[in-house]
Formats: sequence, structure tokens, C-alpha cells
Amino acid sequence: MKLFILNTAIPLLSFHFTSIHAFQPCPFLGPVFPEPTQLSTSPIIKNATSVLQAAIQDAMRAGTIEANSTSYSVEIFSVHEPEPVFKFHHTSSVLANSTGTKIVDSNSVYRIASISKLLTVYLILIESGDVHFNEPISKYVPELAGSASKAAQDPVGVVDWDHITIGNLASQLGGIGRDGELP
Repeated sequence: MKLFILNTAIPLLSFHFTSIHAFQPCPFLGPVFPEPTQLSTSPIIKNATSVLQAAIQDAMRAGTIEANSTSYSVEIFSVHEPEPVFKFHHTSSVLANSTGTKIVDSNSVYRIASISKLLTVYLILIESGDVHFNEPISKYVPELAGSASKAAQDPVGVVDWDHITIGNLASQLGGIGRDGELP
């Protein structure tokens, strides 16, 4: 059973990025610009959620999202409202014959494995490219700097953070053990 595959996420993300006409940065929050509340009653949000729902359904009809073999949930929340601003759930016909979950809804638990790591790396690449990928992580987390002397004495138990780059961490090739000792 495929609960989440990248091939279904990319069309949804590409719809989101192509539907943005012009980037308009949000102003800083404060006394002049308070936090948005009651998003579910906003005409802009209502329109956006109806466009999103139509795009998902169109992708299912067109076969971009394999509706017969893929189950998924999309929910968008606001911290100011108890109910989701948008929710869309799809249960594939494959689940009818499964021994586990039969219906996908708001209470479904997805095993997403390391997909959140992948999305984080994609966002870093979108935001700043790969210019920082060869820089040591200790440049950004100075508490990790200076571990080279300890690592020389115990290269198995102590991580030499000065030689581990952001790219190493992003590609999961940093050589860090599960319980790597901090300096």
C-alpha cells in the first residue's frame, strides 16, 4: 500500500507554486499588522481552499494522482481555530482488502519515514541553493566546534563536527552514529 509517494506530492506542490501570480511578502506582525484570525471566514482563504480542492480532484481525474492505489490526507490548520481551515481525505480502493486501515480520515496515522528530512533539504535548496552545503555545521552551531581533539582520541565514539558539512547531514552521509557524543 502506498500511503504517500513523491509522485503525488510534486503535482500538488507544483500547482501551489504555479498558482502564485506575484510574490507579495507578508508584513511583520505587530500592533499595525495583527495576527490573522478566523481564517476560515476569509473570502480569500475560502477561494484558495476551493481552488485547491478542485485542483486535487482534477489531478485525480487526469490520473496525475493515482486515486486507485494512493491514499492521502491534506489538512490545513490555524492556531486560532479548533477545526481545520481545509481538509481533504482520499481512501484508495486498495485499502478495502487490507488488514489494517480501511478508511483514511483526520485520525489516520501515516508512516512518513524520512520524508520530512527531504522536504527540509528541498526548502533549503529553494531558499539559498547549495552554496552552504560544503560549510561545516559547526559554523552554524558553534557549540559543536572544537570536537576535533576529542574525535582524534576516540574517532568511533566522538563526532568531529568541524569536518561534517551541511551537505553531509542533508545526504545522511555524515558518519554520525546514533548516539554521537557532543563536545
